[in-house]
Amino acid sequence: GVITDQTGPLSFMGVANANVAKMVIDDINAIGGLLGRKVVITRGLDTCLFVYPIKSWGVIMEKLSHLAQGQADTRSFVRFLLAGATETEVDTTGRILIPDFLKTFAQLQTKVVIAGVNDRLEIWDEERWQNETQKLERQADLWAEKLGEVGVF
Repeated sequence: GVITDQTGPLSFMGVANANVAKMVIDDINAIGGLLGRKVVITRGLDTCLFVYPIKSWGVIMEKLSHLAQGQADTRSFVRFLLAGATETEVDTTGRILIPDFLKTFAQLQTKVVIAGVNDRLEIWDEERWQNETQKLERQADLWAEKLGEVGVF
């Protein structure tokens, strides 16, 4: 699911966020969807979890296989990403089973946020997500400048 503010001062945003989430879900379902299909869930960066469709995970695995294994930091990152990777199925109601060790890693409590980022979903503890987005919002101008330097923005 997607967590949105449905009550309080930001309640008007809840409907908009829910509508955007529905559009994203409709788009995913239009190209075959994930319901009843397998995904890979693994440790992500910034203390979140990454969820990849099997096809996208295959692309990641291919890229990782070409990294230089002689560098300790490369080996460590590959271990970080792969050692906890677990294949699971998305049930017909859109739920996935998250292993306890991954819940612990991501410090998931009672509420989570699921964010679509490029070719993956990220699962965050709600409070950590709010802290992360506040931090990113404060640094948005800096990121825009850096992206401008490399011609992205």
